[in-house]
Amino acid sequence: KSVRKHPKNRVVRFSAQTEERSLPAPNVIGVLRGNDPELAEQYVILGAHMDHLGMDFRGRLAAGADDNASGVSAILELAEAMVQAKPRRSFIFATFSGEEDGLLGSKAMCENPPIPVERWIAMLNMDMIGRGSDSESIVLGVKQNPDLGKVLTRAKKLEKSGIKKIETKKGDELWQRSDHYSFHSVGVPVLFFFEALPITKNHDYHTWRDTPDGVDIAKVANTTKL
Repeated sequence: KSVRKHPKNRVVRFSAQTEERSLPAPNVIGVLRGNDPELAEQYVILGAHMDHLGMDFRGRLAAGADDNASGVSAILELAEAMVQAKPRRSFIFATFSGEEDGLLGSKAMCENPPIPVERWIAMLNMDMIGRGSDSESIVLGVKQNPDLGKVLTRAKKLEKSGIKKIETKKGDELWQRSDHYSFHSVGVPVLFFFEALPITKNHDYHTWRDTPDGVDIAKVANTTKL
């Protein structure tokens, strides 16, 4: 039978149900013990969030390639590098869940620390490091932690990373918007590595267009080296 495109005098009724419930979304954390007996009880945290927007009502899955698979890939590379480097201090490598819903994963780690907070001497956060100029990095936290700013300056001189410009005086509007802020709130010195300012330069931010083809691998690599 044929179906008319615009049937008249017809009423269509439908209903739908939704269920809201809590689901576990664990962080993933690895620990590398330092090789100096005097410094091994001091921990540096390297972190990035691993969640994104999820799936919408149309069934579109948001890849989150830049926000924040770029940061997670940096943490994985850093973990491998640190194992080979055999650092004097200990390291915690953390990927957080629930950042997009209010920094939930990093807050949970700070509220239930696997290692006492008093032993955490610094936290470096990687969130969106895959777009913009591959010779520039935005670093927040120097204003709040000038001693880490000195470390950052020294790091830039140690070895060529590809990063020629480090912007540390802008981006206050992003200060409370990523996982470093959870650690800052419990007194841990932090730095937040970011791609470019203003954030509106990234037209694919928090959209389903944030796919791997838009990520500059050289940018991610250079920031990770820094």
